[in-house]
Amino acid sequence: MRLKEGAIKVKDLSFPELIGIIDTCFCCLITWLEGHSLAQTVFTCLYVHNPDLIEEPALKAFALGILKVCDIAREKINKAAVFEEEDFQAMTYGFKMANNVTDLRVTGMLKDVEDELQRKVKSTRSRQGEQRNPEVELEHQQCLALFNRIKFTRLLLTALITFTKKEDFFCEFSEQSPCVLSRSLLQTTFLIDNKKVFGTHLMQDMIKDALRYFVSPPVLSYKCCLFNNHQAKDYIDSFVTHCTRPFCSLIQIHGHNRARQRDKLGHILEEFATLQDEQGDHHESSLPEHVCWHVQGRSSIRPTMDTSSVVLTVTLHHCIPTVCLQTMVALDMDGKVRRPQFELDSEQVRYEHRFAPFNSVVTPPPVHYIQFKEMSDLKKYNPPPGSSDLYLAASKHFQQAKLILENVLSPDPEVNRILKVAKPNIVVTKLLAGGHKKDIKVLPEFDFSAHKYFPVVKII
Repeated sequence: MRLKEGAIKVKDLSFPELIGIIDTCFCCLITWLEGHSLAQTVFTCLYVHNPDLIEEPALKAFALGILKVCDIAREKINKAAVFEEEDFQAMTYGFKMANNVTDLRVTGMLKDVEDELQRKVKSTRSRQGEQRNPEVELEHQQCLALFNRIKFTRLLLTALITFTKKEDFFCEFSEQSPCVLSRSLLQTTFLIDNKKVFGTHLMQDMIKDALRYFVSPPVLSYKCCLFNNHQAKDYIDSFVTHCTRPFCSLIQIHGHNRARQRDKLGHILEEFATLQDEQGDHHESSLPEHVCWHVQGRSSIRPTMDTSSVVLTVTLHHCIPTVCLQTMVALDMDGKVRRPQFELDSEQVRYEHRFAPFNSVVTPPPVHYIQFKEMSDLKKYNPPPGSSDLYLAASKHFQQAKLILENVLSPDPEVNRILKVAKPNIVVTKLLAGGHKKDIKVLPEFDFSAHKYFPVVKII
């Protein structure tokens, strides 16, 4: 081995040499996490092959630290199982991962090196009124750079070892393409080995809580006579148990890379459709019992549900897309939308590919391409509306949505987000209806910062 032969320096390394080795190792670590082989990335650095032979304290502590980071990352990624072959290579090819040294020992070594470097940084920094020697200033900057790298290594390793703060990781996690380690940490944090949420709550209980909040079925209400009925409890327990696996799979799918998610979501939709069909058949078979329970419970106080907010949300999610469609059709009529150049496919092919996963779902029924073209065909109107008519209708509907939303007594974040979309779109569509920049073929901008589904239209 070249370390034993003395071909590679193992002591008295300069600051630039240490900084260069550490930076190269971190680049290799990132490359490994992006799907390349461990042997062709991290282990191209000969210092990590056998850190026990290294006599330089800073380099030895770093080499052990980077091995521990790789080992913990590999363990968590394998446990989460949300990677494909292009995402991550888990094989270690027989290389040692510093298993003979404890995590606590490695973090302690890094801390000792960090403290020593910090003392050097303090001893070489400039003092007020002192003439600065260029060589001392260079040494100070190099020592500070090495100190920051060792400290970062220690903090990264400590974070992986004691990863317990779920809220820090969940916050804004769905930003641009997180790496495979980040996705795996999220999975192993939320769903532990026993499929308990955060390791404590059964998934069945979480589904029941979601049902209570979303649809408030009588059988899950403590005030309802059905709550203590054994047969009703058996039915709901059976239903929730059947729901557990698809929901766990759904959570796991969102840990895969974005390119793979669409195909997997299509398959999980089939499972949800099957679940819906089975429960529908089960519901019809138990209608006599339901009628009996209903008659028995008519005299009792039945739980009521405030449906106003639910109705409002459903109405808005139906109306706002319609208004956005009106705006898009009008922009297209004015030549302000760049249409895709179809060469090897067509609009119908793309439409059918985009909505193919929903064909397995019976409710709501899928809208086929021919039906979509008939619904969006303006020639069926007599006379056909012009772009100004559509802009005016869109402005009116955005105004109606704004009035409805402003009258909500306790607006939730979704209401506020839609309001931020409706207000500027009222002005833009009203200007376009009046002929603003009609003859100038300027492509509009669609700003999704206020709402991830409904854009604010901007005409520059």
